[in-house]
Amino acid sequence: FVQVILWEVFGSYGRGFGDWLYAGENYLYAYPFEHEGLYQLSVAYKKVGKNHKAANLGECLYLRNKYHIPNLLHLSSIYSEEGITGRAKMMSELAKQCS
Repeated sequence: FVQVILWEVFGSYGRGFGDWLYAGENYLYAYPFEHEGLYQLSVAYKKVGKNHKAANLGECLYLRNKYHIPNLLHLSSIYSEEGITGRAKMMSELAKQCS
């Protein structure tokens, strides 16, 4: 839902992805307990190659909801790309246990 709103606001007007990230940050500032917003913004940061920021947001969501399977898989992917194989494997195994 969050992604749809932000994409409609910024994507349809031809604005860049940076504007989308800025809007996502502002959304989280206004609604700090929005879990899906954390996840979507983490995914967006990964898409632009900011894995450190993506991992931080994903870990924030993990601390709030350890059973968010898409986030667990997303974190596993980030950690695999960064060569943090132990953490990647742990997140992947947690996702399997939750499904």
